[in-house]
Amino acid sequence: MTNRINQSDLEATVNRINRATGNKLEAVTRGDDGKRTYNIGTYVISYAYGGCKLEQIVSDGGGIRSITSGYVSKRELYYQMQAFLAGIDAIKS
Repeated sequence: MTNRINQSDLEATVNRINRATGNKLEAVTRGDDGKRTYNIGTYVISYAYGGCKLEQIVSDGGGIRSITSGYVSKRELYYQMQAFLAGIDAIKS
């Protein structure tokens, strides 16, 4: 019997990716004036169509680029993010 991959597993992994790349963990920061600022470089998980994918914030307006292609199951995204994290670790070594 396999363990179920849930949203908290994905969020923990994306936080590990953000730490490994030196990015903030939160996608958006609110200033003292209440203005929202998107944290460029931060990796986030997008959920749609019954699946999820890894994205990265690339602009001040919250524009994103897809890191993984298409929306996949949580388990599949978990495996893809683990491979992505292993690649980051390999580059640092």
